[in-house]
Amino acid sequence: MKAKKAWFSLFIRTGPAMIVVVLAGFAVFIIWNLFIRIALVAENTGTADVILKFWKDLKDPVAGTVLITLASVVIAVPAGVITGVYLHEYAGKKMSRFGIDLFRYLSSVPSIIIGVFGLIMIISLNSLLAGGARTGFAVSAASLALLILPYIVQSTTGALSMVSGEIRITALSLGAKKYQNILFVLLPECVQGILGGIVLSIGRAAEDTAVIMLTGAAAYAGIPSGFNDAFEALPFFIYYKSSEYQGKMETAEIFIASAIIIIISTVFIIAAEKLSSVMKSKMKGEKHVWRV
Repeated sequence: MKAKKAWFSLFIRTGPAMIVVVLAGFAVFIIWNLFIRIALVAENTGTADVILKFWKDLKDPVAGTVLITLASVVIAVPAGVITGVYLHEYAGKKMSRFGIDLFRYLSSVPSIIIGVFGLIMIISLNSLLAGGARTGFAVSAASLALLILPYIVQSTTGALSMVSGEIRITALSLGAKKYQNILFVLLPECVQGILGGIVLSIGRAAEDTAVIMLTGAAAYAGIPSGFNDAFEALPFFIYYKSSEYQGKMETAEIFIASAIIIIISTVFIIAAEKLSSVMKSKMKGEKHVWRV
């Protein structure tokens, strides 16, 4: 028995450290290869020319990634939170159970299936509207929103289920209506839990290739000027640069694009955490002070 406790204690202490070491090793691998590839390319073409080439090739995919991630999250977060609140607070037991199980299943659906669904919808609308519908930025944003919606719904229902009974009934016992209790008591208590789903959604939206490949992304399309325009994005950029690999330049661009995706996701996650703190404070009627 003591031996089992000792092994368990050792695992608990060393497990997180091993995970940190693996993640740190992955980060070092990306950064090291990034600088090595850039240095190899710069030997032959010159540092200034290399930087100009990278900027020319990557500026549009970076802008497209930021725009498509923002658009999909802006669509999915309100819809997911509202759906989660309805399933947990308003729906009957059978409907609630069915809805939660449905979204749990949808969260495991491969992204390529969501992409095919978006493509089929456009083909169907194109037939009905006599060519008036086509793939583009709006379709990709809506398809990505559908892809990440289950994560937000599940995080919302899970966070609401963790609120204690005392907190639930306090405002109601003082005369607050149900919607007031949800808006000003329950949701502020659930902000951190919901944030977990939003963070996961941001990463999924920023890195997905299959959905945007079928619904609107195109090589060398530039920054979209309208909702129906094709666009570039870093995941698709990595895909087509890998498929047309010819030498050191393509490898360097792939590593740079990968690093930029990590940076974009990190910035979005930090911004989401700051925004959640502001929203929680305001919903509770507190004055928030920003801290860096």
